[in-house]
Amino acid sequence: MTIGKGDDAGAHGAGLSLGAGINLERFKLNLAYGKYHATSSSILVNLAYSF
Repeated sequence: MTIGKGDDAGAHGAGLSLGAGINLERFKLNLAYGKYHATSSSILVNLAYSF
C-alpha cells in the first residue's frame, strides 16, 4: 500500500491500528484508531454504562 514511486514512495501509516480503554466499576470507555489504507482512516468510540 504505497503511494508514489522511487524515493518518494511511502505507506503513510497504512496498516496502523491503536486502541485504548478505561474500565471503571460501572462505566467503560474504549477508543480505537485504524488506518487501513493510505487515503482513509477510522476512529471508533464505545461508551457503556451498566446499572
